[in-house]
Amino acid sequence: MKIIQVTLYCLFSVSVIVRAQNLQQFKKVDLGNACDVSNTYGIIQDARQTIWIATDDGVIRYNAKDVFCYL
Repeated sequence: MKIIQVTLYCLFSVSVIVRAQNLQQFKKVDLGNACDVSNTYGIIQDARQTIWIATDDGVIRYNAKDVFCYL
């Protein structure tokens, strides 16, 4: 019984360490008055690291420098 408890403890500890290394960092992006966003339905990132955001009114493209609204 003690071996099972130690094994489970080790597995749990390794799981917590691995998860801690995969933490995501988020940055707030100010869209200004360019895009009026009320609801967001999807966010994806393409191979060029451009982020595409699907909203009620259209699609927003963000490339870490500029924000483009396709309404």
